[in-house]
Amino acid sequence: MIPKQSYYKMDRTVWTDFLNKRADEYRGGLPVLDYDAVQSFLRNKKVAWHKKLDCVEFAIDYMINHFTDSARKNVLDCFVKEVNRQFERLNFGYRVVQGQIVEYCVGRGDSIAEQIS
Repeated sequence: MIPKQSYYKMDRTVWTDFLNKRADEYRGGLPVLDYDAVQSFLRNKKVAWHKKLDCVEFAIDYMINHFTDSARKNVLDCFVKEVNRQFERLNFGYRVVQGQIVEYCVGRGDSIAEQIS
C-alpha cells in the first residue's frame, strides 16, 4: 500500500510541473474524489505512449530527489512494481530498472538485470 500523503505530493507536482496545470485546479488527495493525476494521464488513450513514459520518468525522478528515505522506499518501490507489472501485462518492451526506463526484450528469457548489463 502506497502512503497517500507522499504519493499525493508527487502527484500534485506532476499536475503542476509536468502537465502544466494550475495548482488550484488539482483535485488529488480529496477523500470524495480520490483523484490521481498520474493514473488519469497514463490511462488516457489520447496520450501518445512516449508522453506516458515521460510522465513515469518525471514521477520517478521526483520521488528519488524529493522523498525521504522511508517514503522513497515505500512509495517508489510500490510505484515501480506497479508500472513494471502493467508493462509486463501489456507485453510492453520496457521496464523500470534502477530508476530508469530501459528497453526489455519480451520473451528473451534473460532477467532484466542481464539485459541491461
